[in-house]
Amino acid sequence: MKPKQTTNNEGSLLSQAAQSLKDSIAKLQERTQAFGSTLPKYLPASSAPHSAAPQMAADEEATDAAEFYEQLRQTGQITNVSETTNLEHVSTTHIQKPDGTIERIQFQIVPPRESSDL
Repeated sequence: MKPKQTTNNEGSLLSQAAQSLKDSIAKLQERTQAFGSTLPKYLPASSAPHSAAPQMAADEEATDAAEFYEQLRQTGQITNVSETTNLEHVSTTHIQKPDGTIERIQFQIVPPRESSDL
């Protein structure tokens, strides 16, 4: 496939656009230098602005988790365990390991009893 050849008119428009861009850059550099600074040729990744949104979401999630775990503690649904604890005999839904991590260990839906079972 051959590359599309530009017409004389298109080439002229591209040249005008390129010149306009060069002029704009030159004006911006002049104005920036007037304030005592220069524009970098590129913006290194390490100096790129970072959004605060992901950090705020992480903070909110951590707060929600802490509140949830506190509610579980208050209702007796977290058991502190050691490395040797037999989890088959734990009657809560969550355990807290010695390193502080909390895990959900069981969730069981028990069907309601019928009145004839009483």
